[in-house]
Amino acid sequence: MKEDMKARWGAFEHLLTRTRTQEVFKGLPLSDLSPSHRGTILENLAREWTRRSNHTVSTSIQTIGLTGKKRPARCEEYDFLRDGVTRVEVKSAQLTWDMTNCRWGFVFLAIKTEKHDETQMVMYAPTGIYIWRNVALKLQSPGPVRMDYGRNFRIYASKGEESPTAAMTQIVSKMSADAELLVHIEW
Repeated sequence: MKEDMKARWGAFEHLLTRTRTQEVFKGLPLSDLSPSHRGTILENLAREWTRRSNHTVSTSIQTIGLTGKKRPARCEEYDFLRDGVTRVEVKSAQLTWDMTNCRWGFVFLAIKTEKHDETQMVMYAPTGIYIWRNVALKLQSPGPVRMDYGRNFRIYASKGEESPTAAMTQIVSKMSADAELLVHIEW
């Protein structure tokens, strides 16, 4: 390789900037994982918390998909069965900074309430992990409802609130009006 084609990372390091969200979570448990991997761990945590709360927990019953074949476990319509009757779906989201509206919030995607009996929502925050059981959450649909995509749930702190800790206090207060906090696991 020609000498003038070589460069050192130091010459480009200034291009690597962290987002406000990345800075807030830096060094916290699970912060170095991909969203998918973190979501799997948070789902397992919700399942384990349910088990430790004196409930029986079993895996979802394998169903047949649209192609006529059995669905892979990760594609089931719910994540686990509680006490042999309640189909539980676990959704997780990370507290993120919304640059456009200058506020902290959570966005839970693709909630298909018709496919399960209960949704457990796991919030991954700098103040710990919060596991909620939904009661009457207002779900949004981006346009015409397509049940195969599900609905979304968004919850935010006030615009201009820059402290993630203060934002979590606001969000927990809002969530408490419509959902049951099962546990807050502090770091």
